[in-house]
Amino acid sequence: MYNAKELLFDYSLEVTLNASDFFMFACADAVKLDSEDYEWALPVIEKHGALGVDAVMCMVRGCLPIKPRQSPELLALYQELLDLNIEVASEG
Repeated sequence: MYNAKELLFDYSLEVTLNASDFFMFACADAVKLDSEDYEWALPVIEKHGALGVDAVMCMVRGCLPIKPRQSPELLALYQELLDLNIEVASEG
């Protein structure tokens, strides 16, 4: 049996993340995560789950989400990622 998720990521050029109502109110939006960023983004998501996805989207866009989505945990994780000086290949 094949590992479908692993194969899908190996063959993908990007993943589109749902950012609707995340950076702006009542707004359909998406963040494209280029395969070049999987190396740093996947461990963050594996460790932090949905919070990790939110932090990755913030890293790609280079900004914080709307106030209701700014939990202390997200702010701390985003700052932790910023402190690592990650070179983000995806375009926000």
